[in-house]
Amino acid sequence: MNMKKLTKCIALAASLSAAGISSAYAGNSYFEGATGMALHDSNYYNTSSTTASGTDAVSAYRFAYGYVSDVKNKVSGGLEFSYNYLGEATYNTKSYGLVNEKTYAWALAGVVNYDLSKNWTVFGKAGMALLTTDTSYDQTVSINNQYYDADNADFAPLVGAGIRYNITDQLGIDATVTHYVGDSSISTSDVEAAVPSVTTMMVGVRYAYK
Repeated sequence: MNMKKLTKCIALAASLSAAGISSAYAGNSYFEGATGMALHDSNYYNTSSTTASGTDAVSAYRFAYGYVSDVKNKVSGGLEFSYNYLGEATYNTKSYGLVNEKTYAWALAGVVNYDLSKNWTVFGKAGMALLTTDTSYDQTVSINNQYYDADNADFAPLVGAGIRYNITDQLGIDATVTHYVGDSSISTSDVEAAVPSVTTMMVGVRYAYK
C-alpha cells in the first residue's frame, strides 16, 4: 500500500470513528464561518513538452456544520461537514500565457477537542474531501494532439489542527491550519488534469447550539 492510499485509509477511519463517538454520546451541534489564506502547490503545463510547478497564496473561506459529544473529562469528539472555497491560484507559463486554478472542497472530517481550561480548547481533525479544481489557460493546451480537459475532481485526505478561545459557552473564536493532500502529478505523455495540494490558515467564529 503506497503512502497516499495509507493516508486516505487513516483519514477515513478517523471520520468513521468520530461518527461512532457522536452517536454514542449526547452532545451539541455548531456552525462555523472562517476566512484566511490558502497556499496552493500545483503542477501545470509549461510547454507542449515540459511541465512546471509553483506555489501561490490566495484568499480563502469556509463554512462548517458539526456535532460534538463529551467523551471523557476534558475530551470531546464528533463529526464536521464543510464547504471550503480554496481560492484561485495563478501561474505564468512559457507557451500558454497565464494559467488559473480555482479550487474548492466539500469535506467530512472527524474532530477531537481537548479543553485546556474553561476558555481555551485545542483540537485536531482528519477526514476526506472532494477536491475540485477548474483550470483555465490563456491559450489552448494541446499535448500529443489531445486537448486539455480543464476540470478535475478527486477525493483527497485532509488533516488539521487549531486552537479556540471560548468567549462564552456558545461563542468562540478559533485559528486553524488544514492541509489537503491533493494529486497534482501530470506528464507530457498524455493530457491530464490534476488537483493541487492546499494548506489553509484561517481565523473563524464558532457558535454552538445548546
